[in-house]
Amino acid sequence: VPFGFFASYYLNNKKASVITIVTLIVSGCAEGMQYYLGRVFDIDDIILNVLGGIVGYLLYIGLMAIKGKLPKFMKSDTFINLVIIILVILIICFSFDIDLLSYKKNGSVATLIIKDVDNTSKKKLAKNYSVGQISEMLEINISEVENIIEKIQNEKAAEG
Repeated sequence: VPFGFFASYYLNNKKASVITIVTLIVSGCAEGMQYYLGRVFDIDDIILNVLGGIVGYLLYIGLMAIKGKLPKFMKSDTFINLVIIILVILIICFSFDIDLLSYKKNGSVATLIIKDVDNTSKKKLAKNYSVGQISEMLEINISEVENIIEKIQNEKAAEG
């Protein structure tokens, strides 16, 4: 989606066929490189990337239609770029389930991630690794990991 939007924006494109072809070429090159680097070549990735490019193009067309009806200061490229940056940050935060409002200044990224992991993942994490290994991987205190594991065990005991 972002590729289709930004390619349309910077090429100032009005035709869906151009974005479809550009997205197909870029996606095909990326998949080809993965194949030659020893990774798996997957046609599904190419198809989904092209569909995402088309959705991004449609977003571009919709936003450009709205742009014509905005006040003068909102039509500037600087304002539009600022809005796009904010949207990209919000999409990233939503995609990784990051709660920006509960993030503390002294908290680490690892602490933020472990707090946002769902219960199923916490149970798998607690089953497969020792407390020391988990704390070392996530660079957090062992006591925090022990608290999480204890909470999981309490939940498991309450369920059973």
